Order: sequence, then structure tokens, then C-alpha cells
Amino acid sequence: MNTEKELLDLISQRTGYEADKIQPRMDFEHDLNISRAELIEFVSSVEDRFNISFADEQLDRIKSVGDLTNLVLDHLGVIN
Repeated sequence: MNTEKELLDLISQRTGYEADKIQPRMDFEHDLNISRAELIEFVSSVEDRFNISFADEQLDRIKSVGDLTNLVLDHLGVIN
């Protein structure tokens, strides 16, 4: 499974939105109804899943699905 699809599936499981309806521009809080605290918890599970770790300042920049996707791909060394 590719990383982006796997990440979308995780977001889908968390939000109840269908993975194919989730777009990179979607804001976690406003579009997907995930509070900041829930997002931090979710990102922690993403870190565990992909065996990566983000710095606090990187977490502060995650607002949209695309932000998280790009950060994960960057940490994994995947060219996007």
C-alpha cells in the first residue's frame, strides 16, 4: 500500500469520511471536525504507525490533510 493511501485510510477511520472524498486542502478542524487536541493525538498515532517523530514546531504547522501528508512523506524520504 502506498503511504498517501494508507494515511488517507487512517484519516478516514478517524473521521468517518470516505478516503476517496478526503482532499489535501481539507482543514482538520474546519472541514473534518477534528479539534487541535484530537489532531495531536491522531498525529501521535501516525508517528507510531510510520515509525517517525515530528518536532513540536512541525506539529504547529499541521492544519490540513496536505500539511500532514507532506510532513509524513518528507520524514520518510518519499518524493512527492
